[in-house]
Amino acid sequence: MPSLCEWSERSFMLEMKPKNELAALYVDCPPVSTKQEKNETNKNGTDCDKITEVVRVGDHYLELTEEEVCDDNDGVHRKDSGISSNCEPCSRYYAFIEDVSLDPKTLSGFTWMDQNRLFMCRIKAVTEGQYLRPKTNARIEKEILSFVDIKEFVEDFREEEKYMFCNECKTQIHVASPDVEIKIMPNDTYLENSSSSFDFYCRTSCDGHAFNTEKAYKEHEEKIMEFLPSKNKMVLSCSFVLLNKKDIDEKYFSPGETKQNVLCCSKCLVELGCNMTNYQDCYKFYHSAVTFTTASMISSKIVNRPTNFIEYKFETMERYFAYLLLSQSENDGTSKVVVRSLEGKPHMFIWIYEPYVVMTSGSLKKKDETTNNTDDESDHVKSFAALKVMYKIFDSDMAIYDSKAQGCDPSAGTLEMPQNACLKFMELLLINSHAFPPSFRLLGQFCVSFLKLNNIRQ
Repeated sequence: MPSLCEWSERSFMLEMKPKNELAALYVDCPPVSTKQEKNETNKNGTDCDKITEVVRVGDHYLELTEEEVCDDNDGVHRKDSGISSNCEPCSRYYAFIEDVSLDPKTLSGFTWMDQNRLFMCRIKAVTEGQYLRPKTNARIEKEILSFVDIKEFVEDFREEEKYMFCNECKTQIHVASPDVEIKIMPNDTYLENSSSSFDFYCRTSCDGHAFNTEKAYKEHEEKIMEFLPSKNKMVLSCSFVLLNKKDIDEKYFSPGETKQNVLCCSKCLVELGCNMTNYQDCYKFYHSAVTFTTASMISSKIVNRPTNFIEYKFETMERYFAYLLLSQSENDGTSKVVVRSLEGKPHMFIWIYEPYVVMTSGSLKKKDETTNNTDDESDHVKSFAALKVMYKIFDSDMAIYDSKAQGCDPSAGTLEMPQNACLKFMELLLINSHAFPPSFRLLGQFCVSFLKLNNIRQ
């Protein structure tokens, strides 16, 4: 699940966008309570009050210091101005940003965003010595897929048994012996886009000369059969697994409530996949609903070793959901997507409005002045690339009456996934929304969130 903490006391966020020359820096500055009552004086006749906090910015660090102001016979001055006093040392809160260089000379645009405690300013920031360049949805999708080639999974575990479990109740659904061939689907929509009637129509009617239609049809059917499951053959895609109907024991499944072709777990009744409409002998199981794994993955006790296909290919569910969203967006040619369950119930409307931003988020840690440990990595923070989105969640009433939920927005595509995956997706976006300052979480009728793509420095 999400790797970021909720926005809290002394949290900070640095947001860099390719088209903006300056990055936006936000720091939570909690109200300062006075150290001593105004009528109290210390032994030197000096009053010391914490009346302000100062944000300092260095090349790679942020610091929030509680400044002590001393009022004595020499006038009002800060504790660190060199004048001797008995005021207690200042409290310092610190964070070191490993992979982003800041230029303190470019600080500008100082303001209080909520007129209370959220400080904001602008500053020039550079990641790994390079300025950000805009990226399209297609390029980001390609980069996600390039982290690990799906062929590596097939090669690494070719000699092992493969297992499939229900994510919810852990019921074993299928076991494949090492002899079973794994065919890799060219892309997730290959079968849908290679419909024989559509392809046959284009081949025969769009050609300007005599054409052997019978031969072309036969070649096309053979090509399609190559990527359909059969006995001792399964087909693997980045978002699902295809199995032959005869290889699956029907006792593990029950039909959906409204759609008979939806496959639900017979034990916990969650959606797992579907029986493909155009290919009746083909069962499609989504990686977001089932665990596709191998014998060595299950038995391994090595820490941080992948335990299933999603962890091997995408590392995190967050990156997997980002891939699904970008892939569907590219297929439909739109940045707006309605997320539905396999039975057609709408759950969310998502709008990709910042395909590529770089963010640094964390909390300032209190600096212990008694220790001089400069190598302490507890206050180190790493930046990450993110896909920034706006989303709207449909409750039971909105799912019926909202025009976006009913598909009345012609500019929105549709992303179908099992119901439990829809709920996990919603939970992920809601939690990530809380990494933003409270005043930034809503934009009109939409909530603002993001999906973490990868660290800037892997």
